Amino acid sequence: MLDIINRFECQVNAFAVVSKEDGVITVSNDRSLKVWLKRDNGQYWPSICHFLPDFGTAISFNERMLKIFIGLNVGVVEEFKVAEDFNSVTLERDFHAHQKPVTDIHYAQAQEYLLSCSRDKTFQYFHTHNGLRVGRVTLDSQALSLAFDALSNHVFVGEYNGVISMYLIGDTEYQFITKFVGHEGSIRQLLWDAELKWLISCSFDQTVVIWDVGGLKGKSFELRYHRGKVNAILLMKKQMRLISASEDSHLVFWKLDTERQSVTPWEESDSCQLCAGPFIWSFKQMYQDRTIGKRQHHCRKCGKALCANCCSQQSVMPKAGFEFPQRLCADCFDSLVPEEKVSLATRHNVKSAVSLMTYDESRNLLVTASRDNTIKFINISEAGLQ
Repeated sequence: MLDIINRFECQVNAFAVVSKEDGVITVSNDRSLKVWLKRDNGQYWPSICHFLPDFGTAISFNERMLKIFIGLNVGVVEEFKVAEDFNSVTLERDFHAHQKPVTDIHYAQAQEYLLSCSRDKTFQYFHTHNGLRVGRVTLDSQALSLAFDALSNHVFVGEYNGVISMYLIGDTEYQFITKFVGHEGSIRQLLWDAELKWLISCSFDQTVVIWDVGGLKGKSFELRYHRGKVNAILLMKKQMRLISASEDSHLVFWKLDTERQSVTPWEESDSCQLCAGPFIWSFKQMYQDRTIGKRQHHCRKCGKALCANCCSQQSVMPKAGFEFPQRLCADCFDSLVPEEKVSLATRHNVKSAVSLMTYDESRNLLVTASRDNTIKFINISEAGLQ
């Protein structure tokens, strides 16, 4: 670890890295907007401390334009202009976007769009040059995260119900495209990579999913190595590594430069597909067979619906994203070769749950915000993380 900022008295809700000045911008529950710059003594001290009308919940920073957008708990998004020396900020505009807390925002410079989503079940986008709303989308549940493809104007919105909705937006109208269904819990964060055409999501259900949107007909790859809800993800493009952070106080580094297997769909059946024993909801068969119903499980490799006895074997399957032992039927267990059990991820205990992450590629620097109210600056190479 290179540096740490531990002078927060409350939770940091969002932050952004200032690469040019070796600094970080934070918003916290004390309603403060602070810009921390590294001083000559090697420590970070605030050059700006500005208090907001309510505490900030989301941030988007454009270093080239020196624009800071802050989403507030009251549903408003405030736009600030920061001075070139990072010693002052000026409020330029309020966007009265939502009725409940803003959960995520994104500034699209080329389109001059401000995109925001909220717990009021809406996604909205505005023109930043005049502050006018362009479009408003009502969703089925709370909108918690978003990602934007600047090349095609597609927006991905992650919802509380685990669904990811995809829209095509424009200056006059928007169009619903499709939904991605795979998570069993709320979406915590979304990432979009335009070159790989990957949408990456993490969720309350302890999983990370890579959706191959371009070229592979909608295939998805699940990654499971956490024991708690996954809060944050980031992509290290040059190294082809994905980092995920969870409530279990661990960081996981996933290798993406290797072949992975897509998710096997689970089959549906009223009885075990090997021994034919009825499951607990199959009352007619239980009565006919004069037997007690069994609990349903699935083989994680072939997807068959089985009872506990027929999928009692366990093994890791890293290529399928399972770094913990999973249930397998006897045939699938016997078919595994040693090469299929080699781990494709590394797990690191960081002592405190990481809630936010970002990555400065130019310095190979990982910046994290943790539940212990600290921000840590970690050189990935020097720390031995990979």
